[in-house]
Amino acid sequence: MIEVKIVAGSTNPYNDKKLVTYLLKYPRVIHAEFMTHSMIKKNSASSRAIPAKKMIENVTMNPFSPTAFQAAHSGMQGTEYLEDKAKRDCYYSWNQAKHAALGRAHDLNQYGATKQLVNRLLEPFSYIEVLATGTEWENFFQLRCPEYYDDIDSYRSVKDAISDKSRPWLKEHHKLDSNYFRKYNKSQAEIHIQELAEKMWDAYNEFEYAELSTGDWHLPLVTDEDMKSKSYADACFTKRADGKDWGSMAAMITTARAARGSYGKWEGKTVSEDIELHDKLWESGHWSPFEHAARCPGEFEYKEMSDTKFLGFEDVYAPDGSITGEPHIQTGWFSAYHGFMSYRYQLERGLINK
Repeated sequence: MIEVKIVAGSTNPYNDKKLVTYLLKYPRVIHAEFMTHSMIKKNSASSRAIPAKKMIENVTMNPFSPTAFQAAHSGMQGTEYLEDKAKRDCYYSWNQAKHAALGRAHDLNQYGATKQLVNRLLEPFSYIEVLATGTEWENFFQLRCPEYYDDIDSYRSVKDAISDKSRPWLKEHHKLDSNYFRKYNKSQAEIHIQELAEKMWDAYNEFEYAELSTGDWHLPLVTDEDMKSKSYADACFTKRADGKDWGSMAAMITTARAARGSYGKWEGKTVSEDIELHDKLWESGHWSPFEHAARCPGEFEYKEMSDTKFLGFEDVYAPDGSITGEPHIQTGWFSAYHGFMSYRYQLERGLINK
């Protein structure tokens, strides 16, 4: 039940980076590992926000159960999987634990306990929805994707392997044995985050990206219908919209809808309600939802106003044959994004009227 969808993907004119926003659904047990990737900005559904009754219903109807049970091992990752009776016994015990947690969660809810504690009992058996945006995906893919390998090549996904026209037998093996690639996977990542990363990798490579120019916006969760709605037109004529272009107005919508994801609801309400929520987030200092909308900078902004990153020293050869080390400085960074200015970045630096 791991689900991956790219809700916005953009390129810029200055480098080869892609700004990608995913809407993900994955087992709650791997959320801590996903959160370690700090260059990726995230908002997620919260166990503190979702009603206990809803959480109980979700786990009852759609519980997480492991894809497979690895045998006990030393180190971070094993390579052997339990089969036959041992496998069946593990699934039985897992399901028994799930039913016990559901029963106790139901009791606590009936006794009037806060959802913040009731829901904690159910986290090992639940899924979480996450909105994730960034330009720096390579490290995530490198660390978390599978490494399907043989004596010649290594692949990050089954799709990559079976589409390799120079290796037609890989496709035939896959047809004959659905577990074939698992046997030849040397990744050290946890198996469920591998499944997530593999789906994200395939989506990343298959998506048709919007080519942004100076001033264009990357706007997840905002639809054409939103931009054509009477509610949006009315909002543009209010005092709140003074001094703002359509992009920064639309960024308010993205921000509000990213915040609503705490309750597992990414869809919007009316534009005016979205803007009202945006203002409350601003006033209270809840900044993370402001990081998903982003603008493509102008050339001067990219080269002269951006942050820089030191990438080490490059060898420079002088006419006399001597070698000196020159610092390699990379421009175009705007906090965690390379080539894109998040809505938050612009607000904090006074580039947009508050």
